Amino acid sequence: MSQTKKLGRFADGPEVTIDANGHCELPASMTSVPERAFWHWDGYWEGCKALKRISIPSSVTQIGNGAFYRCNSLEAIDVPASVTEIGDEAFAFCSSLEHVTIPASVTKIGYAAFFDTSLKSVIVPTTATLGLYAFDDTTTITRLTPAVMEARRRLRLWSRTWFRLRVVVLFWQERAAISSCAEGGAGRKRDREDFEADNAM
Repeated sequence: MSQTKKLGRFADGPEVTIDANGHCELPASMTSVPERAFWHWDGYWEGCKALKRISIPSSVTQIGNGAFYRCNSLEAIDVPASVTEIGDEAFAFCSSLEHVTIPASVTKIGYAAFFDTSLKSVIVPTTATLGLYAFDDTTTITRLTPAVMEARRRLRLWSRTWFRLRVVVLFWQERAAISSCAEGGAGRKRDREDFEADNAM
């Protein structure tokens, strides 16, 4: 069952919908995720239990303080390359959060931004400042230069594109083979000619 409410600490932000699968797509017009965006969803200080996946548009440059505070069903987050700042406690107490992609564009990760999550490892640009308790002690933090992070991102995109193209090529090859073997197809014709030649001997 889907849920629709307004974002923001005082429910005065844009209206969004979480679908039956726990996915929410933020409006493309947003330039920042509001402070305490989902804070009130299930009652004050409760966060949002229904939210599992979130799509943040490339227009967003800032994720506000406590934006996803206590969204304890949130499993993964891909921060878009437009974001430069992740606020204090932005993903604090998201206990199911196991994967996060932080882009090279981020220059600040606030106090307790990813405190008390299930993150085992994370890659953070060397140019980003980390607030106190930004990550748990159990989270392995790898610092890479923005140039290296961008190169890795492009390589991932290229790999995905190649995989999709390969799937399409294999699909059409299989379809061509099936058509060839169908009644009247080239493959079926060759089989019939071979059969007739064998029996004529």
